[in-house]
Amino acid sequence: MNYYFGFNLGVKLYKNFPTLKIYADDRLVDLIHLDESNLYNDHNIFDRKTYPAGSDGDIYWHNDRLVSDKVHLFEISDKYLNREITIDIDNSDSNYTNGFMTKSTLIYFSNIFLIPASLHTTIADIVAKYETGENDEKDHTEQSKSISYWPMTKKYIRTFLGGNTVLKFPVRQDMKYKHFDNEYHKGHTYYSTAKAQFGKSGHDAKYINFCIRYLRMIDQVINK
Repeated sequence: MNYYFGFNLGVKLYKNFPTLKIYADDRLVDLIHLDESNLYNDHNIFDRKTYPAGSDGDIYWHNDRLVSDKVHLFEISDKYLNREITIDIDNSDSNYTNGFMTKSTLIYFSNIFLIPASLHTTIADIVAKYETGENDEKDHTEQSKSISYWPMTKKYIRTFLGGNTVLKFPVRQDMKYKHFDNEYHKGHTYYSTAKAQFGKSGHDAKYINFCIRYLRMIDQVINK
């Protein structure tokens, strides 16, 4: 089985663009030289015609945004997704002198996701089925057996990162599909993995929380 690993980032540039190395376990997936298409430009992919101001969908306008014109997408075989995905950032661009620094290049990830390639044509169906919150099972007590924010990770997003940095994203398989590791959050809506057809005999996860707003974004990016 193959998976799509993807992310959107914005660069606040000082002088030189950073370089990223993407690894799946220890295998190099790609070497990326960021450029003008990655410059920080806060905008939303949900237009006002679809979600007019003041409507119930207005939350998507404010929260589900891209911060550059480019979404990076990689197709990775699951045989290389046994431990973690790593983003190694080479970014030494600053005016550091004698212990002082006032300017530097910064990177901001708006989203990072991992989703089975086989599901890309059914994302809209998942959204339609679970966006209403019906069959809510959020009051369950088995927190250790829950998957949150699928298919996203909450690590390292929505914060500015500077300097040379290595970002690691553990990959787990507590259900039918491999996924990122996110903590249980009280008050979120969870569903039975068995009922959602995400369960699998021998795996631990019994409940899943779908990150609907980002699934909408992924649907537009992958299936545009």
